[in-house]
Amino acid sequence: MKMHRLYFSHSYDIEDLRFNESLWKLLREEGFHAWIDSGRESSSAGEGAIRPMDIAFNEWMMSQCDGFVAIAPSTPRKSAYQWLEYRTAVRMGLPRLVAEPEGGQFDASISERISFPKPWDKFWNEDTQCRLEERIKEFSALVKEHRAAGKVLQSAGRWRPRQNLSKQTVALLPPRTGDGEWQQLQSLLQANSDIECTLLQPSNLGNERALLNLEFDLLIVDVGSRGTPSEALSYIHATGIPQIRLCRVLNGGEIEELLQFIDPSRGRRPRLIYQNEAQHDPSAISLPRFLDGIKLDAKMQPVVFWTTPAEAAHQIFDTTGRILSFLNSLTGNGAETIGTGPSAQRYFEQYWKRAERGTVFISFAGSGGAAKLADRLARIFRFQNLRCFQYRNEDSTSGGRLESGEDIERGLRKRIDDADIVVYLIEENFAASAFCMEELAQGTKLRDQGLIELRAYSLDGLKARLPALAGTSIHNFRRPDWLQREVEEKIVSDVESSADSIGWALRHEQREQLEEWLKQDGRDNVERTLSLLRLAGIPEGEIKSIIGDDSAAAWLDPILRLPEDPEKHRRARQIVALLLITVAGRREERRKRVNDWLYERHLLQWPPFVAVANEDHRQIDSFLIDVSPDSTLDQMILMGRLIGQQLPDLLMSARPLCVTAVNKLMLLPVEWTCETEHDEPLAVRRPVRWRLHDVVTRSCIFQGIASNSNPPATLLLSLPSPDINPSGQVRRLRDALRSSYDQLGWPPELVVTYEGAGVDDVLSRLRGCQEQVVHIAGHMGDAGLQIRDEILSASVLAAALRKSDVRLLVLNGCEGGKPASPLALAYLTLADRLVRDACIPEVVGHRCKISESDAQSFGESFFAAFFSREDGFEPASAAVSGRKSGSKLLRYSPVVISQRELAGRHPNS
Repeated sequence: MKMHRLYFSHSYDIEDLRFNESLWKLLREEGFHAWIDSGRESSSAGEGAIRPMDIAFNEWMMSQCDGFVAIAPSTPRKSAYQWLEYRTAVRMGLPRLVAEPEGGQFDASISERISFPKPWDKFWNEDTQCRLEERIKEFSALVKEHRAAGKVLQSAGRWRPRQNLSKQTVALLPPRTGDGEWQQLQSLLQANSDIECTLLQPSNLGNERALLNLEFDLLIVDVGSRGTPSEALSYIHATGIPQIRLCRVLNGGEIEELLQFIDPSRGRRPRLIYQNEAQHDPSAISLPRFLDGIKLDAKMQPVVFWTTPAEAAHQIFDTTGRILSFLNSLTGNGAETIGTGPSAQRYFEQYWKRAERGTVFISFAGSGGAAKLADRLARIFRFQNLRCFQYRNEDSTSGGRLESGEDIERGLRKRIDDADIVVYLIEENFAASAFCMEELAQGTKLRDQGLIELRAYSLDGLKARLPALAGTSIHNFRRPDWLQREVEEKIVSDVESSADSIGWALRHEQREQLEEWLKQDGRDNVERTLSLLRLAGIPEGEIKSIIGDDSAAAWLDPILRLPEDPEKHRRARQIVALLLITVAGRREERRKRVNDWLYERHLLQWPPFVAVANEDHRQIDSFLIDVSPDSTLDQMILMGRLIGQQLPDLLMSARPLCVTAVNKLMLLPVEWTCETEHDEPLAVRRPVRWRLHDVVTRSCIFQGIASNSNPPATLLLSLPSPDINPSGQVRRLRDALRSSYDQLGWPPELVVTYEGAGVDDVLSRLRGCQEQVVHIAGHMGDAGLQIRDEILSASVLAAALRKSDVRLLVLNGCEGGKPASPLALAYLTLADRLVRDACIPEVVGHRCKISESDAQSFGESFFAAFFSREDGFEPASAAVSGRKSGSKLLRYSPVVISQRELAGRHPNS
């Protein structure tokens, strides 16, 4: 089938997308494809500044097309730009078709118009679809006739475009022979290697017909009072030659006079064709009437006003450059060629970014009579902005069928897991299909878990009895076949009802439960509920935009109803998640239910489950060498070599290492193990963690992520002292962490900072702390934390944290992991004490004194690795990244205690 190129004009309103897509599919089936210019300077959809409409560019585009199709907006308002495109198509002599909603008032000939109803049931009515298909076939025949009559049209006075588009051929028609300014203009244009420029010689009107025989893409003429005679202009305008229209002026005042006709905002009505020009208004005859009202916005330049050839050349290059850029971008830059199904799908998806209302899975027997109904339902559901899957989808570009080569069973299970609504079309062949029965079992299971909406239908006379649907209401149609109109309308109506319910962040019963909790907490009005959002850290401006003007009447509705905008959609879910987490607090019965809701309703994203790598286990049961708590870097390297000689097996594996020891044996710095002074220490080559014997703690972050618990909130605590103030370090770390949270799909508000004013202040903040990750920056040691000129003792700190929910504590300061003394039998390090007495399962500290720059580097690199999708949430692995981020001393300093269960067993356990 020979493809015919269309100039495709349509509304960009999101409510018109479904009509644009549906009508374009009918056009594509008749062999049409289209050039689409995004109008943006950037090649990425939705990015870059929007360029103003360029009439010369649009005329050139139309000159390369075989027809013009406009789909008018579904709203009563008219588009002035679309009307101008239609006017241009009339001038260019293209066959035209205008599709508009019923009751539309597009000012086109009756023979060029086709109307369509807006309600889905009337639009998809068989009579309507047949009428649209027939009208598009008629238009296709007209385009073919018009294309075949090209030579005849040219002989009758119509210009025809040349076919070679590799280079722009431009003709200049000066207003008079020997015009010096136009000769200068030709010289300026010829300096551009992308343009072939010809200077024509003006002659009598009868000889202007020679223009039709010359092969060029654009004609440059002067339409002003000092330019081409009006008789010649009218003839050239009627021939359909694409033009760049210049107007030579003397000064800015003259431009202002002329703009009153081409700029409709100046309030002048377009002049009538047979109207005589007023003698007192000589500017009225300075521009042709066909330019009246053509400047629709301030940036448009339908007429290029110029005082020097350089000014004119600059504007001409802008248009020709746009044409060449468009031609070059047809391979995938700033323009689109939509002709195939995938290219059309890509175009419509990228320029109308919206959140689909939900996903529908249609389950039916391929050998039964419901297959044709499934095809129609799939098209209607997509028209209603619902993603739809049915395995034999006739539209291979919709994403609604299995991929080529995909495993059928796993693919079907995944599609049902992803669905919000599952529709079963049950008949005798359905019960005989193993695939259908598996889909039914999976769907009822998900329905029972509250994860999907289930809709089941059958025809009268069904003999099969399906145990899986025992207790499930099945709508039975008293009709002999599936293709009855009332069958289709009932199913679509039911799915619409289900889709409306999934437009909420929470299900109806969940919304009722949340409302009950808020009433119990005395927050049963808008302002008190909003205070929870403020408490969660949501900015005031964002809170006001959520509530809008309907706060008193709606209460929870504006917060819980999801918008259609994709960007707002994701953020709206995060805000609901923050509200739920705040309402739940530390109340276990609420937290459990909130955890289920967050996961079930996809309010937050969870990273894919990452299995813990098998570890080597090593029991340290005796001292092998004497280790001093205070060591230089050279002494650390020497100790590492000695440990390597005593424990050479540690250097023979790349697997993570878990070292189990009684408390005093943590003095041995296994992390420093190496072969020679030139080799990296062991902990840079493999993750190393310590596990304390017979110590019971809370579950760790990794276990919470694996079980889909709430995402961990993070507290970054800054402890100023007389010689340092780590608040700047903490702020930079906060920004980096919030970025990591956003990439994980978690609200960045879960990362908070706090600067301690004194011991009592810090104790108040940490006692009962609900954040699961705490990072402390400042001075510290085995005795405790330094806050300004006070010391918070290790025992008091542990007692405060014991009443918290902290799961990971990072002591990012000097010597939080340094042994107090080989003789310290109760607690060897501050990190050791906080695991034992505060029940914190994972603590990261430093054996050495570290610089502020190393502390900054370690914190950022550690958390970037810890909060990552690939292999995060494991502190020993994250510490490897942290060690490599700073000075050589930093490679030896960190120590990780993790009470996570042992992973795998190996011979050297």
